Amino acid sequence: MLELYDNPEELTFNDADESEKKSGNGENIRKNNSLTEKMSEKMAIQQELSGKMSGKMSGKMSEIVMMSKSQEYISAYDVVSLLSVDERQARRYLNRLVELGYLKAEGVTKNKKYKYWK
Repeated sequence: MLELYDNPEELTFNDADESEKKSGNGENIRKNNSLTEKMSEKMAIQQELSGKMSGKMSGKMSEIVMMSKSQEYISAYDVVSLLSVDERQARRYLNRLVELGYLKAEGVTKNKKYKYWK
């Protein structure tokens, strides 16, 4: 929490740093920066995909790509949970991302897992 001063000239850079450390704002700033970076990355992926498919579909695909970047492997069941679609549609999305080079498939049929590849 920032301390209030009668004289603004008394506030120095070090005072502000100390105030941030006391209040935990430094941690919040780091979390916000991380969130901003993830959103920027997601928007870049979505923009790249939008040239290859409809806007709505590219949004869903970018969600899948972001999930695959944060986990070692994902499955169709993960996509079902993420997007609230049926398993068949989840597999279509995953297969399309494999075709586009974003994911690599490992395994066969029901046990197939996907990992980020680009």
